[in-house]
Amino acid sequence: MVAQSLAARYPELMRACVIANSSQHYKDSVKKMWSDRIDKIKEEGVSYISGMAIERWFIS
Repeated sequence: MVAQSLAARYPELMRACVIANSSQHYKDSVKKMWSDRIDKIKEEGVSYISGMAIERWFIS
């Protein structure tokens, strides 16, 4: 997302930007899932999601 933001704001600094596994639009149910997850992280901190993220990215 950093590269995507940089490309949108300062295209003259980028030669190319590959955006993979992304979507232009999300269904309302998916938007709600992300909104709920963000709210929970704001309430409880990153530790709320860190175990799941580690499992998903490094173990499975």
